[in-house]
Amino acid sequence: MLNSFIKPVVFLSLFCATTLAQAVEVKRLDEATVAVESRTSAEKSKGLKKALEDVILKNSGSRSALESPEIQAKLANADAMVSQFGYLDTEEGLKLKANFDHRKIISMLREAGLPVWGKQRPLTLFWLSTDINNERVILSDDSSAEERKAFANASMERGVPLMFPLMDLDDLMRINVNDVRGLFADTVATASGRYQADFFAMGTLEASGSEFSYQLVLYPKTDVSQSFGQPLLSRQGRAASKDEAVAEMMLSLSDYFVSRYAIADSGDGLLSKVRFTGINQMKQLVEIEAFLNQLSAVREASLSTLQGDSATFSVQLFGSEEDLKNLLRLEPRLSSAETGFQDVAGGQGNDDMNTLPQPSKTTEFSDNVNQPIGPYQWHSR
Repeated sequence: MLNSFIKPVVFLSLFCATTLAQAVEVKRLDEATVAVESRTSAEKSKGLKKALEDVILKNSGSRSALESPEIQAKLANADAMVSQFGYLDTEEGLKLKANFDHRKIISMLREAGLPVWGKQRPLTLFWLSTDINNERVILSDDSSAEERKAFANASMERGVPLMFPLMDLDDLMRINVNDVRGLFADTVATASGRYQADFFAMGTLEASGSEFSYQLVLYPKTDVSQSFGQPLLSRQGRAASKDEAVAEMMLSLSDYFVSRYAIADSGDGLLSKVRFTGINQMKQLVEIEAFLNQLSAVREASLSTLQGDSATFSVQLFGSEEDLKNLLRLEPRLSSAETGFQDVAGGQGNDDMNTLPQPSKTTEFSDNVNQPIGPYQWHSR
């Protein structure tokens, strides 16, 4: 049997998997590919609008975002947001691929008061019971079934990282399709232990007359020794087609993760500080500052104090400090520092510290904030 953890291979054209944590960095958030009937100007405008809608959903995660009057106005002039576009001849027909200006997308969402979902997103392991060739099975990662392709497409369209079990001998010895259909969380949690994921989901997808019925529950992937109670998310319903059922399941997952990780501007301009230890190279400070400034919860971040191997960054927030903590938990390059800070005055004992920059004297952050979050250690890639 395989005793080692299974590392995710999650649609690598879109997601960049990491080895230090389960969350993945989502790529191509400003890109969308949509079907069009022709290359006419009218079809191009229609296609660009649909592509912009998809990009808005990927960056905001909220399906209600498209109902915003500010967003509706931007959709009416989608051409102004495009950085480049082109056509693709595929087996499914003609498609239009469009890229949009990232800064304009984020600015548009902020101005509309909508949440912004950052690049670092939780990874979900999905145990799905479905009918393939008249047999109820658990959908595997390498399945060629149309359900697997439908989930891959929906995952990329919505920017929700997803992986499926291998269903190898190890899995077959731990779990069967009735465990998934019965939503036995404890059993499925044990089977999920070998996979690197943040959450696990159980679901069913099957034909019901002329429609398709679906069910979905979501749990945190935590210590399997604890008992599982109510799921974080529970959805069920019917859809006209298999693709629509899959889309509804993915939107339900997206809605939950947005409620937890996407950040809207509270308008309060709260201040916080984040502390790091083990700093001995300028590269680390540059990476940390760049990382903090790209977080959806952060308006601005800069180095505040540098003492010995300890660095503290001042952070102005869009949301709350808890929002920031949630995002920090997802970052694979961060780990909690088990030891305290070394107080090495002037950097004595570490020659590399002479290469480190001093805090900016022009940063206008108030010191009237709570105790710094952390300490953390930073792991450069």
